[in-house]
Amino acid sequence: MKTKIAMVLIAGVTAVVLTGCATKTQTGALTGAAIGGLGGAMLGNSKTAAVGAAAGAVTGAIIGNQLDKQ
Repeated sequence: MKTKIAMVLIAGVTAVVLTGCATKTQTGALTGAAIGGLGGAMLGNSKTAAVGAAAGAVTGAIIGNQLDKQ
């Protein structure tokens, strides 16, 4: 379990660092995926982590897209 959490945290931090020049939609999607993946990993196995990452990416992209439009 600790290994999964560490891997998700490393992936999340890497994604956030690499999005310096991205749009808010892209940044939101990556940040949402990292947060959703971490939440899913904490709640269950790799399947729930994947579902959490997908849901987080969609939600983050929607929020980021709205911010881009402003």
